[in-house]
Amino acid sequence: NRKNEEEKKKMLLKETLSFSERRTRRRDIEVEQSCLSTKEG
Repeated sequence: NRKNEEEKKKMLLKETLSFSERRTRRRDIEVEQSCLSTKEG
């Protein structure tokens, strides 16, 4: 049962990591798009 808890923690950590990664990546894309729009405009 203890091992199961450890696995859950690892999975949760992975989820959190991928979530934050997606967030930062999305922010990078937004910055790129705003830069492109200002160049065009």
